[in-house]
Amino acid sequence: MSDNFTQLNVMIANIDLKNHLNQLSQQELAYLQIIPPSWMQGLEYSAYLEQLNHLSYLYKNGRIVMAHIVQANRMLFSDDNTHSCPAEIIYDINGKTSIDELSQIAHQLFSLKHNTPDDLELKKYAEHITNERTQLFSRVPKVLTEKELVTTTMFIWRPHLPNGILSIGYFPILISDTHQGIATVLPARFWKNSDLYQDWISYNDMDMSNAFLKMSKVNHIWQEFQDYAKPTAQDFNLLNQMIGNEIDVSEKSVNFLQQCIDTIKEGYKENHIPIKKNKPNFLNKIKSLFGY
Repeated sequence: MSDNFTQLNVMIANIDLKNHLNQLSQQELAYLQIIPPSWMQGLEYSAYLEQLNHLSYLYKNGRIVMAHIVQANRMLFSDDNTHSCPAEIIYDINGKTSIDELSQIAHQLFSLKHNTPDDLELKKYAEHITNERTQLFSRVPKVLTEKELVTTTMFIWRPHLPNGILSIGYFPILISDTHQGIATVLPARFWKNSDLYQDWISYNDMDMSNAFLKMSKVNHIWQEFQDYAKPTAQDFNLLNQMIGNEIDVSEKSVNFLQQCIDTIKEGYKENHIPIKKNKPNFLNKIKSLFGY
């Protein structure tokens, strides 16, 4: 067992998510929330909306394991763009596989892109990863590993990454034993004291968690999007407290977060989706589709 694997397991074991949620303020709820981009109104993206609809459950009942990127929208790797985008990840549902091994198998899966292998399981995955628009939850083909490794397609919300960018190819996620295949990035604030977090933000001197809380002190960031935000305030017992201490964060971090917020707003405006007062039709459809 590598030292890195041991450190990551210690990091996960030290995350007391329930205690954090029991002390949740309105500002911190805004940090946990995700706003579905305007392109998610198409039902062909139902897997991503299902992820958002299950966020409350994942926060309250999910398990933390490490995941590794197989493939991600190239925009996520750059600070020249602020769109949140889909990605393909691999993880061990039991959390017992090292990052090195997950990385090795992730590269093997990615190498199937634009290929047509003879093995039927590999062929199915190759078609999926080449397509880039399909959403798939599946066990990693047995020809690659006998371990209980799975892949799934998920939506990555940039404010939940330490620096808003996929600077490192692995991170902790929340998964559910009762809703298999649904996963979300564990918001970086919950692993802020780890070496992994510090390594991440060292790439570009940006800290999304602190930037979010600093902006929340003066603005209700998602006030216009409360019909869209997941999870909702009704999902938690919020404390009536404000974050009082001065938050040290670079102007670069705040500017990048503001660009992320503006990107969401511009997408709704361009697609003529109301952001105030009117209930969004596409979320009504999704709620009925998934039994909400």
